[in-house]
Amino acid sequence: MKEEHFGLAVGFLLLAVTILCACMAGCSHQMGPDTYDYSMYTVVAYMDDQCDPCQEVKQSLELLEAAGARVIIVDVHEDPRKAEIWGVTDVPTFFISSPHSDTIRTYTIETVLAVCGGYL
Repeated sequence: MKEEHFGLAVGFLLLAVTILCACMAGCSHQMGPDTYDYSMYTVVAYMDDQCDPCQEVKQSLELLEAAGARVIIVDVHEDPRKAEIWGVTDVPTFFISSPHSDTIRTYTIETVLAVCGGYL
């Protein structure tokens, strides 16, 4: 299974478990963009200013950050050592971490948004 598909599957599984737990606990309101806690997520995005796909995902990262997630953008040319340490050879590359799961590596903003809740 490709890493993107695995990350997407994990994101949907986490979302389903969260909704199930809320329903079982007798939660009387629905989760949505106004009630979801994005602050538990940290997204590290390895990007390059000359990369068109990198420029295309910036708005989504800004929305995620405005919703409360911690977003760290690393320019692979300004800080090549960090990219080397994490084995980043393609951009954009994203790492997503939360207290509820292992760090997930993906190459698509769709996976980032799905793992982080999918409401944006």
